[in-house]
Amino acid sequence: MQILEHPESYSFTVKFIGTKGIPRNLAAFKDMLDNIKPAHLSYDFKYTYTLWEHLKEKGLTWESSKQKTWNDLKIYE
Repeated sequence: MQILEHPESYSFTVKFIGTKGIPRNLAAFKDMLDNIKPAHLSYDFKYTYTLWEHLKEKGLTWESSKQKTWNDLKIYE
């Protein structure tokens, strides 16, 4: 995880870099953030997903990708 600060807009971005897609238990993470951050700061999230170029590098074809769900492909290793 990486925190990107935006002091000019009193906000920050939480960038998930160790996990692809939306992390599990995000609701609990948001609750924790809301409890520890200063009240005047807002935040947003950036998620990491798999790009089609990465899927092609792994040898996945359009035909073989039909056997997977879109959610599976977005986080494909």
